[in-house]
Amino acid sequence: MRRILAPAPERPIAAVAPPSFSIIIPAYQAAAFIADAVESALTQAVAPAEVIVCDDGSTDELAKALRPFSGRITVLRKEHGGAASARNVATRSASSEFVAFLDADNIFLPGHLEAVGDLAAMRPDLDILTTDAFLELDGHIYGRYYRGKARFIVEDQRRGIIHQHFIFGNAAFRREALLAVGGYDETVLAEDTDLFLRMILGGSRVGLVDEPLCVYRIRSGTLSSNLPRSLRSGVVVLERARNHPSLTSEERRYLQRELADKRREAELAEAEEALRGFAPRPRRRALKIVFGPPGYGFVPRMKALAAALAPRIARRYLERLDERTGRSRLALQTRGR
Repeated sequence: MRRILAPAPERPIAAVAPPSFSIIIPAYQAAAFIADAVESALTQAVAPAEVIVCDDGSTDELAKALRPFSGRITVLRKEHGGAASARNVATRSASSEFVAFLDADNIFLPGHLEAVGDLAAMRPDLDILTTDAFLELDGHIYGRYYRGKARFIVEDQRRGIIHQHFIFGNAAFRREALLAVGGYDETVLAEDTDLFLRMILGGSRVGLVDEPLCVYRIRSGTLSSNLPRSLRSGVVVLERARNHPSLTSEERRYLQRELADKRREAELAEAEEALRGFAPRPRRRALKIVFGPPGYGFVPRMKALAAALAPRIARRYLERLDERTGRSRLALQTRGR
């Protein structure tokens, strides 16, 4: 029996037949690894109604990599516009009640679609369905998404999504609900968080099959120092959500507190990454904390002042700290993944 986590129904509901699913794979320069993703979509224990690959203007040999699947998948091609754009194009083309997104470098395990289909049948009031996932780095499993990286929120998902991104992104969405909010916003970096926030504030609710049925793959050769960028993107998303018409006065105050916290987190991460040599202007970033708004506290300000006065010494201190704690630069780089 699978463990299901979801908010209690707002009214009595009856189970329905499992809906149809279209698996959507946005792809850009993915020729080297997309075959695994497509194969995993086609070999589900419960077959999808269709598998759509949206080529987002690739210039590699993606077409050649997809050739063995000819006749079994639909391939859409468009000019390069980013993953959000590719997902939107494929969603508008899809014919199923639900669309399940799979990144080109990830894979669904064989029971994924069956599990989310059973959840959709059991809980037809849910618009977003997700599962746990194995985290894989260069071919080695090192953890699970909901065992240390994130915590799924059951109660008050509106406040939950304001506080944190609690939904594993390779999720399935009720197509009608996704299109009702305009799909993915193609102008923001944190497009997943932005979409989840708009959908949940718009009335959608989320259910989790608490079992790792996807493999989230991270390749060290493509890693960048993305924690500060991830945090800053989260700030932008919350700033945009401040005027959502559904927010109550209490939720708006809560959002403002969360926004202030996230701004400080982003500034601290940006200063630390600059001191480590991952970003420019370490002294300026440290001084931004020293003279920043209330909320940092005395100790962080004094540490930032010391770093601003002697950034090279601060960098060596951080490197020694990493050695003592066992943290590597690679570990630091994957914190935002």
